[in-house]
Amino acid sequence: MSGISSSITEGNKIVYFYEKEISNHIKKEMENLLKKLQKLEVDPVGFSENFRMQHKGKWTEELTQKLIDTTEYKVDVEFKILNTGTIK
Repeated sequence: MSGISSSITEGNKIVYFYEKEISNHIKKEMENLLKKLQKLEVDPVGFSENFRMQHKGKWTEELTQKLIDTTEYKVDVEFKILNTGTIK
């Protein structure tokens, strides 16, 4: 019985390793994408439109530019492998 439990533990370590590796990769990719969009002066999420609606049309292009230039993003990725196995 101990052979089965040790292989499960080893399998869990492998799954955890890949979950972390994939999470880190996706995080880096997202951070790079957001930086590129910011350099291109693109508002990828539509923040400026939301602020414009809240300020009842008093939102200006200058405020949009300032928002895009100064926005900081925090990317947090938690990737989970739900099942493993072979496909027949």
